[in-house]
Amino acid sequence: MTPFTKFEAANGPRLACRDMAAKTEENFRSLVPSSLLTHWQEVGFCGYAGGLLWLTDPSEFSDLVRGWVPLPEPHVVIARNAFADLFVLSGSKVSFFSVQFGQAAEVSGVEFLFNFALARRESRNDLCGQKEFRKARRLLGDLQPDECYGCVPAMPLGGSGTIESMRKVKLREYLAIVKQASA
Repeated sequence: MTPFTKFEAANGPRLACRDMAAKTEENFRSLVPSSLLTHWQEVGFCGYAGGLLWLTDPSEFSDLVRGWVPLPEPHVVIARNAFADLFVLSGSKVSFFSVQFGQAAEVSGVEFLFNFALARRESRNDLCGQKEFRKARRLLGDLQPDECYGCVPAMPLGGSGTIESMRKVKLREYLAIVKQASA
């Protein structure tokens, strides 16, 4: 059994998988556990649980989180939820970074996160807003890999944070706006 067996069983099927580029492997090999690197090599970067969770290509987030995520450098974005909140690996610990509030909370190590926390419905509700996700998905439709459900306006700009204020938006652009508004 791999560290991702329970995660895959609880959150499958995979959505919109993309292969890992050789450059990503080269850049992040020394920063992530070998089990995660192996999973990226074998499976790639995919969505799970109907789009609630996404394993992310960390090279796509490095510039966005630099100077924003309140964790020791180097840190690596390894996953995200449908609302653009990030799971960030720093050393051997993974933290959940709420982009709307600019706060990080340590969750666990990589193997515990994937094989236990994100494999359990209760944890997906707490960490990822699974109930809100279902409502947003019904209202706004499925997400593409480069999209998230974002509050419009974003909460740091006075948005309400309600399901009714959410729109389907481009992920990177949304993160850039929230980062700038939080500064």
